[in-house]
Amino acid sequence: MRRFEAEIETARGGGAYIAVSADVVAALGGGGRIPVCASFEGVECTGSIVSMGGGPCLGVLKAIRERLGKGPATPSR
Repeated sequence: MRRFEAEIETARGGGAYIAVSADVVAALGGGGRIPVCASFEGVECTGSIVSMGGGPCLGVLKAIRERLGKGPATPSR
């Protein structure tokens, strides 16, 4: 398990994501699409780390952002 803190960033079309650093991707075995079970301050979700134009990232669902009361540019763990 890897734990890190990142800001929620705005994606095109109103979505949001968290950028994932290369060392975290390497610790998870690398690859193009990495399935993960993530927790955003205790709110669990299942998703994939994928490589987008700006690098690897994990999408943050709107329902999760609303539950946490957080949006883009808000630190999350």
